[in-house]
Parts: sequence; C-alpha cells; structure tokens
Amino acid sequence: MIDIARKTFPKSIEVRGGYPENLWTIQGDPTQLHQVLLNLSVNARDAMPSGGLLVLAAENFTVDEHYAAMIPEAKAGHMSCWP
Repeated sequence: MIDIARKTFPKSIEVRGGYPENLWTIQGDPTQLHQVLLNLSVNARDAMPSGGLLVLAAENFTVDEHYAAMIPEAKAGHMSCWP
C-alpha cells in the first residue's frame, strides 16, 4: 500500500511507512485488508488538498484483561495493530 500511495498520490503528499521487522502475523482476508488500507489512504489524501504527510504504520500490541473488558467483543492476547 505504501508503494502504491507513493506512486499514485500527488507529490505534495509525503507517504511514510513504519512497522517493526518482527510484526506479528494477522489473520484476515487479504483483499478486504487491502481495500480497508486503500480506502483509509484515499480518505487521508482527499483530506489534504494542499499536501501533507500520510503515515501508514503498525505495531505489536498485547491486550490485557482490563483493556479487553472496556471494549465489546475484545479478547485478551497478542495483537498487531495500526496506531
């Protein structure tokens, strides 16, 4: 997605990526995940008509029991997330 955005978005929008080499694997439909990232990126692009910075990043995150209790359907455990 980072490469696509860099090649297709206006040069006035700087695109950066950030994620650790040891990012945990996620389970999901690759086509749906690509579509989500594409939609979020296009929305961000449209919100910056004069240019700006778009950062696509992810990190590993451990959800503890307390955090999971605050969010419906959340489960404790190791997660990869987009900050």
